Amino acid sequence: MAKKVLIITDHTRSTWIERAGRRRAEELDYTLLALGFNGAVLPRLDPEKYRTVARFKVLDVASFAEASQEKIREFVPALVYKLPRRPLDGDRTLLRLFNLGDFNLWWLLNISEKSLLVNAMITRLYYIELIRQALAGGDFQELWLDLADKTVEACLIGNGGRVPRLTVIDGTRERKSRGHFWPRLVSGLIGPLAAGLLRYLILKLIGLGEGKAAAGTKNRLVFFSFFPYFWSSASKRGAVEIFYQSLPEQLDQYFASSYSVWLNYGPLGLWRQRDRIKTIFRQKNVFALERYLTPGAFLSLFCLSWAVAFKIAAYRRGFMKRIKEDYEGYDITNIVVEELNESILSSEMFTSLALMKAAAGLVKKEKIETLVYRIEFQPFEKALIYGLGRACRTVAFQHQAFARNHLQYFYDQGEIAGYYSDRSNPDNLPLPDKYFVTGEYQKEVLIGNGFPARDIGLCGPVRYSELLSYLKNKQPQAEVRGRYGFKTEQKIFLVLAPVIKEEVQNLMVNLLQVMNDRPDFAGYVFLIKFHPAFKFEKFVTDLIAKLFPALQYGILADGISLNDYVVLADAVMLTTTTIGIEAICLGVMPVLFENDLLFSLNPMLEIKNACLCVHNSAELEAAIETVVKGGAELKNIARNWPGAIRKMFYRINEDPNAGFKNCLEKLGCVN
Repeated sequence: MAKKVLIITDHTRSTWIERAGRRRAEELDYTLLALGFNGAVLPRLDPEKYRTVARFKVLDVASFAEASQEKIREFVPALVYKLPRRPLDGDRTLLRLFNLGDFNLWWLLNISEKSLLVNAMITRLYYIELIRQALAGGDFQELWLDLADKTVEACLIGNGGRVPRLTVIDGTRERKSRGHFWPRLVSGLIGPLAAGLLRYLILKLIGLGEGKAAAGTKNRLVFFSFFPYFWSSASKRGAVEIFYQSLPEQLDQYFASSYSVWLNYGPLGLWRQRDRIKTIFRQKNVFALERYLTPGAFLSLFCLSWAVAFKIAAYRRGFMKRIKEDYEGYDITNIVVEELNESILSSEMFTSLALMKAAAGLVKKEKIETLVYRIEFQPFEKALIYGLGRACRTVAFQHQAFARNHLQYFYDQGEIAGYYSDRSNPDNLPLPDKYFVTGEYQKEVLIGNGFPARDIGLCGPVRYSELLSYLKNKQPQAEVRGRYGFKTEQKIFLVLAPVIKEEVQNLMVNLLQVMNDRPDFAGYVFLIKFHPAFKFEKFVTDLIAKLFPALQYGILADGISLNDYVVLADAVMLTTTTIGIEAICLGVMPVLFENDLLFSLNPMLEIKNACLCVHNSAELEAAIETVVKGGAELKNIARNWPGAIRKMFYRINEDPNAGFKNCLEKLGCVN
């Protein structure tokens, strides 16, 4: 009987197959678990190489992926709640250690946010659960690790008693060291402090940054943002804050609105761009928070940095080595400790300390009635609330369509109610006064996690004003196609490339496999759009040239009207983007390519009955055929669109800016 070997890899340049070649004389049966990407694409990319392995299959995780994700959804919020409260050094806890009087450093650490985008721990724990399920479901005699993530590798090695005979494959690339802990900490504390001081001096020198309200008058409604990071066209006259869009300008006629921003420029960049920044600040009524960091505040920040350093030294000396965390019998201490250490060293913490002091200076000098900020429960948001205190109302604007894997919106049972019992306690999560959300699902999640229903307003998709404006003047598909030179009878698919290279490969290889298998699809046109910040054009064109050069395709530029291209398409292919919801609003079918090997943040997970869901080339082929033929299945899916829109975007036939104004008045945010 053949010996069963489970191979685990997290990258496409794995070298395990060379080892398999050296053991060709043995009777071995290989199963591949590819973490984060679909391993089935590998033999298609290099069939000759994989033909050398006689007994080889890719593990299909579909039968346990959703249950595995649910376990992580339950485990992570509970872990992040209990970790800072668990006695470590005698009866002392991390929460008590990090208490600095008026605030608690814990809430300025990324680990407290529970975000997949910044916390590698969540992905790693999901991988451990997939591995655990794979081992439980197969009688494997050997386990081969071909991992780039050395933290996951070390976790599995450390749990050797729970895994079969383990082999670490030589040749896997090592992760680059980020440097030693203490030099990074000192650099992180001094760097932002020095940069902030230089920005403050430049702002003073050029006479820029303070509010323009007359002495004694109120800035009734202030919108917080980062500039220019969260602004589009920031170098032009038509600069727009991407989360608020036209909202502040529209509300200005009622509530005298303005912007307060934290600058993302370095000192040199700020000086070089001073004239352009002056123009935008004057046009938009913007004032910079750095301007409210007085010399006394900088001295306070310097002293605070030393206090933080001493707290962290105590953590390293007496707490870190006592942390022990377990997941389903697996020791995951190294995963949790690394996440905690990276959070401590993150620039987010150091920036948040300065932002907290700046917010305190802002409300000391300016009379502000209500401050609005976007909510994702990030450290900077908590720093704002700490700094503002009770000097003004705070409105947390939930700007995005999120899903069940956005764990920053989910909390341990009773956790939020506990925080509301004493909002003045710095050990409790700093909470805003009100929450304005985009859709019914978001409101349901907040209420279900313990946020007071009386403090939640439902305003609609403020961030998507361009889509709503487009809907008012939407043209028929035939007219849009005519403008772009396409024929009415053509079959056109818009392909939205993901932002992760392995995901791009997964989608494109499966699509090209479909085109190889179905010569009758040869006339179909595929228009590919990349994210502006993640360009994989050469990678994709090389794949096409290798696997199906006859593909009729086009690469769309960044400046195009994406709404036009959605409308002219028969369907939109995507993985993890809210454009699937926008496509539904525009009456176009989304084809969602799901990847069970990722802990996905796709909001489409909550409205899967409103799209065609596929996992592999066979299902993708069937989806394309369904779109082309039309008929009852598409009509049945389309019947779910109104409910999906209400769930994520509320009412797209109403002005969300007016909805925001109504929420302000109804919830008592403006006098």
